[in-house]
Amino acid sequence: QLSDVDGLTCEDIDECALPTGGHICSYRCNNVPGSFQCSCPSAGYTLATNGRNCQDVDECLTGTHNCSGTETCFNIQGSFRCLSFQCPENYRRSGDSHERTDTIRCVKSCRPNDFNCVMNPVHTISNTIISLPTFREFARPEEIIFLRAIAPAYSANQPADIIFDITEGNLRDSFDIIKRYIDGMTVGVVRQVKPIIGPFHARLKLEMNNEIGRA
Repeated sequence: QLSDVDGLTCEDIDECALPTGGHICSYRCNNVPGSFQCSCPSAGYTLATNGRNCQDVDECLTGTHNCSGTETCFNIQGSFRCLSFQCPENYRRSGDSHERTDTIRCVKSCRPNDFNCVMNPVHTISNTIISLPTFREFARPEEIIFLRAIAPAYSANQPADIIFDITEGNLRDSFDIIKRYIDGMTVGVVRQVKPIIGPFHARLKLEMNNEIGRA
């Protein structure tokens, strides 16, 4: 803009200092002669093609993490976590879980003549990792995890009732689980029912039990 002093000299406008300056860039606005430049945090983000927004860098996808071979890399906003999950005794890691970094599945694998293991009703243990946004508008419950029962929802020979429950970790009562029937199958739907104030880490233990002969 022209100088108020002599009306001839051009003076730089500090766009970052304008009332709308805080909305120009998603992270930080830096004034430069005749313009402005947006910047992002030094690690975990990169500037988007529009020059204003910051995009998360998926360190797990780009291979820029430092997780060991026995750990699973899980991307979070602005960073990553190295997670380790070992299958319990009498369970082995399922081969199909290597294709997804967010789910590790263990299936029962009994030793010969191990009667206690054979009679254990828990056939599969899954460890699923999800990242949820915090400090956002929350109008209604959001469905985040689906637990699908192997057996059909209705069986003429042996009526069964699938019971879903959150047994541990729901300290803030931010989640619940409901039962739904989809295409003849019983599905447990884990929902986020309250906004999350973060950073916050929660580990929920979910159970799916098959009760035979319930009226």
